[in-house]
Amino acid sequence: MNQYLHHIGDFNNATRHLTRVERSIYSDMIDMYYDTEQPLLLDVAALKRKLLARTKEESAAVDVVLQEFFTETAQGWFNERCDFEITKFHSNSTKKSIAGKASAAKREQTRIKRIAELNGHSTDVEQVLESVGTDEQQNPTNHKPITDNHKPITNINTQEGEVLELEKLNKYLQRAIVPEITQERLNSLLDGFNAHYETWTLSPSQRYNKMVAWIKKANEDDRINEARLQRATATTKKPTNAKEPQAEKGKSYFGFTQQEIEAQAREGESYYDTAKRMNDAKGDTPAQDVEPKPLRAFAGIDLQIFKTIQQLDPKITQQAVIDLAKQQGKDEYTTMVKLHMQLKSEAAKVKVAQ
Repeated sequence: MNQYLHHIGDFNNATRHLTRVERSIYSDMIDMYYDTEQPLLLDVAALKRKLLARTKEESAAVDVVLQEFFTETAQGWFNERCDFEITKFHSNSTKKSIAGKASAAKREQTRIKRIAELNGHSTDVEQVLESVGTDEQQNPTNHKPITDNHKPITNINTQEGEVLELEKLNKYLQRAIVPEITQERLNSLLDGFNAHYETWTLSPSQRYNKMVAWIKKANEDDRINEARLQRATATTKKPTNAKEPQAEKGKSYFGFTQQEIEAQAREGESYYDTAKRMNDAKGDTPAQDVEPKPLRAFAGIDLQIFKTIQQLDPKITQQAVIDLAKQQGKDEYTTMVKLHMQLKSEAAKVKVAQ
């Protein structure tokens, strides 16, 4: 395809939540899809090179757009809308070709008839035209103009698009590396989703993809709200590790005299802290085994994504993810999404090699 119709309203509505870089990357991906008339390269690294996505921000934008607007298949990254437009383009080309041949045949009939009239042989020509007319009646050509009214495929409120099946939706979520949800979770999101897309017209597949994006946004909002709540709770709670007040000279602690404590004291350390350290070292009150607290970064949605990573590589720990995030200057959620894609791609290559 050398050209295609850019539906401004559809594009703006679908990408309004994206950054400018992500919108630009998505536009380049659509151009590449229509130019090659086939799914985008499955190798994400090679695809990024073709898209000239060289900076970290551009590279991350490619990952975001692929997960939201494309589906990973064995042939490459598939986009339903682009594939539909390509099919429609070739269908229209075929119709125009048939209509053009019919128009040329009609002009030839007119020319033959005129020549016959000038030569006085109208009877023979009329028989020829009658034969041609019979063929046209048997194979009529539709000359109605093909209108382009910017309408997508199926209305969201049709019977076909009214119900989102949980099992099918979870398959879409798996492909987008988003944790599966329960029917209760789906029901809690449907009212807002249906209200937002009430005036939209979407095919069943488009509706599932929109719901996947809606769930991802809801999960991210939940994660942010949970972090805010934890920070607010931490500021209101009384610290549990507050130090005891400085001990006064002359008093004994844990059975140690002032002289013994002073002999073991460290710079800036209180009498109480010194005595406690000495008592712990003595072993009179062995420290109890305390279960380590779970890392806050891996609560909720982050913990679910981490579990999917461990299914691919059980050796990866939470601490390893945190260290990797610090090295890349990213948050744990973004780091785990990219890590999951990398592990999944490597597993697919091994499977193909076998």
